[in-house]
Amino acid sequence: MAAIALSDDDIAALFNALDIDLADATIAPLPTQHANHAELITIHPTLDVPTRLLLKVYDPQWDHERKAAREFRALKMLYDGDIPCAEPIHYEATADTLGASYLVMRFVEGLTPSSKSDPVAYSTAVATMLARIHQNPVLPDDILFLMDVNKETLWFLRGGIPDYMEAHPDGEFVRHAVIDLLADADLSRKTLVHTDFWTDNLLWDGREIIAVLDWEEAGYGDPAIDVAYCRMDMWLNGMGRDAADRCLRVYEEAVGREVENLPLWELAATVRPMFTPSWLKDVRDELRAFIADVKLRLDG
Repeated sequence: MAAIALSDDDIAALFNALDIDLADATIAPLPTQHANHAELITIHPTLDVPTRLLLKVYDPQWDHERKAAREFRALKMLYDGDIPCAEPIHYEATADTLGASYLVMRFVEGLTPSSKSDPVAYSTAVATMLARIHQNPVLPDDILFLMDVNKETLWFLRGGIPDYMEAHPDGEFVRHAVIDLLADADLSRKTLVHTDFWTDNLLWDGREIIAVLDWEEAGYGDPAIDVAYCRMDMWLNGMGRDAADRCLRVYEEAVGREVENLPLWELAATVRPMFTPSWLKDVRDELRAFIADVKLRLDG
């Protein structure tokens, strides 16, 4: 999403909704932007340390109303459940105030260091965090807001084989293998699922994860979806099989059971980089190695 320019009227309306005095705060775009626009609100009351909030404005092209409500709901569930995340403050699902839906949350200070620097610590921490997230109960009212991630993760099965899969040397194998594995899969287990659990969505303080970010695709479904995506990310980040296997072992020890359906969701995860050429360009060999490893386990 391209950067947006908030008018004085926009800022006044936003601050009014947050019960912030215009004279007590400043707002400025964050230097890095991704799919959505982000601004930092700094409040300067009589406190020694300013309070900082993060404003996230969702791209109106992509279901912004539901994303705002979904992320707010997920953050509320997590924050109340003592999972490290940004505290949700306020959201607006309509476009009345800023021209698109938005969410305001407490700003979390942290780093996203290179996972390659300590693969053992990284894989242990992410597995432990995933186990904590997946123990969060999903209630019937939550399902009204969250995505059905089993369905959404298999978007590439709708219709014939997509062009991007047909063009990839492993695309046809991945699609047919997913179809075969899906036929025998037990998908009855349903927990809270992040669906985009990877390096850039984690904030760290040393070896400790202090916040899991970006919950706009939060859903309910098979927790193995997160485990698979996280393991693929380790391969694509150059950590390879050892770190990914350690992650799986630590996760299974934490939840007290084996992960079911892992090859199904690992192969499904590989479709995302196939779909995004700019991402695939730098990790083509690593992606093929990850797919080959899944295939080897299936053949064995």
